[in-house]
Amino acid sequence: MIRLLPMLAIALTAGCAVAQGVGIEGVPTGDVPTGDMADTCSAKAYQHLVGEGEDAVTAEGLEAGPKVRIFGPDAMLTLDHRPDRLNIKLDSGDRVIDVYCG
Repeated sequence: MIRLLPMLAIALTAGCAVAQGVGIEGVPTGDVPTGDMADTCSAKAYQHLVGEGEDAVTAEGLEAGPKVRIFGPDAMLTLDHRPDRLNIKLDSGDRVIDVYCG
């Protein structure tokens, strides 16, 4: 019975796996859910913004609001996970370093 506990724990946590990506200049990106939940906010359509300035974000017609969050390194964020929300993470020079759902 005791031998089964570690295997049970591994089996239960296997479904919680996430993929860690790497963005511009090797900077790790946010955790991206795998499977059907991976692109619930159309983040793939905006991956071309990585490496661009914040002005490219506004040129795409994206504005901060309930479904879009644009933030820099010192931003205070809520911890709620919303799969339908597009997150655009900027570095200290206002360049896009990550685009993801959550």
